[in-house]
Amino acid sequence: MRKSYVIAAIILLAAVGWIGSGLVLPSGEPVPPPSAAIPAAEDAAPMRVRVAESVAHARVDELRATGRTAADRVLTVRAETSSPVRRVLVEKGDQVSAGDVLVELDMTDRAARLAKARAQLEQRQLQYDAAKELQSRNFASRVRLAEARAALEEARADLAEIELDVDRTTIEAPIDGVVSARSVEVGDVVSPGAAIATIVDLDPVVVRADIAERRIGDIEPGAVAHASVFNGPDLDGRVTYVAPVADAATRTFTVEVEIPNPDMSLREGQTVDLRLPLRRVQAHELSPALMTLDDAGRLGVKTVDDANVVRFHPVDLVSATPDAIWLTGLPETVRVITVGQEYVTAGETVDPVAAPAPTAPRSGAPGNGAADDGAARPLAETTAPGEDAAVSLGTGARAAEEASLPPAERGETQ
Repeated sequence: MRKSYVIAAIILLAAVGWIGSGLVLPSGEPVPPPSAAIPAAEDAAPMRVRVAESVAHARVDELRATGRTAADRVLTVRAETSSPVRRVLVEKGDQVSAGDVLVELDMTDRAARLAKARAQLEQRQLQYDAAKELQSRNFASRVRLAEARAALEEARADLAEIELDVDRTTIEAPIDGVVSARSVEVGDVVSPGAAIATIVDLDPVVVRADIAERRIGDIEPGAVAHASVFNGPDLDGRVTYVAPVADAATRTFTVEVEIPNPDMSLREGQTVDLRLPLRRVQAHELSPALMTLDDAGRLGVKTVDDANVVRFHPVDLVSATPDAIWLTGLPETVRVITVGQEYVTAGETVDPVAAPAPTAPRSGAPGNGAADDGAARPLAETTAPGEDAAVSLGTGARAAEEASLPPAERGETQ
């Protein structure tokens, strides 16, 4: 038992001596000083981004509003005398011109009264002539002459009255338009003021829209407006009226736009998409794919200044098309980041590479005297043939370009 204790003690002392020898005895290699133990890290190279120059152009700021069409004039034709309806010459939907006969009323006893008035006028004329002759010879007083003149004028008035009543038996269209309603039939007895027909004038057609008070000050009468109708062509018109008083309930202002409608293709009550010109601004035409957000959630565009520093510009949308958007808030001439804007931040120094012109040939393509040897090329030379690297770079093209970059240039780590 004592012998096992001795052997264990010897093994323990040997192990401790072997471990301690590495701390006491110097090794064959010198220990480097702490300052040189870790090599100094080299400064990281600036991120490479693709940029394209954008120049602002004049653009008319437009306000979109929804309106409804209305007839320029709606007129109800009414009877001006009492009589039965003898003839009806129009139907609903007929297009009429000013002066066209709509309805004829029965003459009843008007023909007889007209003949009587004419005969009475002739008699009064003879009496007046005789009295005038006698008064010139002093055989009649001036009072007698005045009475004859008064009777003559009364007869003339009676004749004019019956002639006017006869004319009123023929009811005509006062304006050009379309008959939208007819209120009488043959045999109906009408009285003065009775509705005969309704005529709507649809040339021009009027589009009315309600505009919020914050934009109403930018709309001017006489400005050219554009209108789109469902399943119809785009039309142009002019702003003819801007309401001076707001609607008490909605606090909006009514704007009217007149649109020519010679073929009567537009009807009253149709919904119209209006584009009203507001002001002329200097705006940039960019792709929606270039829009980004800053830390505050503002929508904007990242650019590179003359010192190659990234700048973030909040922007305002002026108008949009299916292919591009028009923005304000950028300098007149600016270098917009078209590839890599999501991997850099404002204030960061970058290595900008100008986007090639749309017609620039690809490196190694026929005609430039260079062969494609498969070696790494600068970012500006990775554009595929025919690719448009201008500012209006689409979302799909942008994603394809980023996929072709090395991981370090896409902001990825190994």
